[in-house]
Amino acid sequence: MSAAAAGRASTRPNAGFMTDLGAGLREFEDQSVFITGGATGIGEALVRGFAGLGAKVGFGDIQEREGEALAGSMKAKGCDCSFYPVDITSVSDLRKVMDSHDGASGGLDILINNAANDTRRKIGDETPETWSKSIAVNLDAVFFGSQKAISLFGDRGGVIVNVGSINPLLGLPDMSAYVAAKSALRGLTKTMSREVGERQIRINMVSFGWVVTRKQLDLYLSPEVEAAWMEQTALKRRLEVEDAFEVVRFLASDRSRGIAGQEIVADNGRT
Repeated sequence: MSAAAAGRASTRPNAGFMTDLGAGLREFEDQSVFITGGATGIGEALVRGFAGLGAKVGFGDIQEREGEALAGSMKAKGCDCSFYPVDITSVSDLRKVMDSHDGASGGLDILINNAANDTRRKIGDETPETWSKSIAVNLDAVFFGSQKAISLFGDRGGVIVNVGSINPLLGLPDMSAYVAAKSALRGLTKTMSREVGERQIRINMVSFGWVVTRKQLDLYLSPEVEAAWMEQTALKRRLEVEDAFEVVRFLASDRSRGIAGQEIVADNGRT
């Protein structure tokens, strides 16, 4: 299948996605969910999906215009959805907005560590500043956000889902800091899960292949690159934001109550 054929139905990622998902389905009703990096891309799909299933959704992002617009559109549909402008590399600011959502929603139940930055750089172009910034977004914020969530869960139990990448499995070039952070995330998921499992806190990770978002289409996913990628996947189709949401939804729900400290790979059979 050509890249063009595979992508005909998805030229506008997230357009109208999950707006009516909650009709008759309230899987996460009365549960409080906080999502990092929720304004666009996969994060937007997560916000729409969980809000559509009845959750009290709070999401943080540095993209204020997009975040306010998304929250407004979900509220107009009757969803409980709040946007918190935040730079998650500031641990104190991240903690503050998580506290705010915890208080406003009656107690946090689920944290989705989704925010990421996959900016490409050659090894020789990496500086201490760019390296530190990438690690801060892709790894530090996951740990400190999880640390905060665990304290908010208390003895009630809770769920954390970390969003990873298959790039550490592939060793793709020009992404040293990003790949290092996502690789570390695999070990972090397992060790944190071991430490807090007795409190009925489940921590898992989903590693995605190339999910088609507007950013990926604008910056990286040319027809030629996509065609080459399709040649390497078992399923000759795009990995959509809807696909991403469904895996996160499973790990956040009671249907995965026996799963802890694990990584699920969703990449259309690329690895």
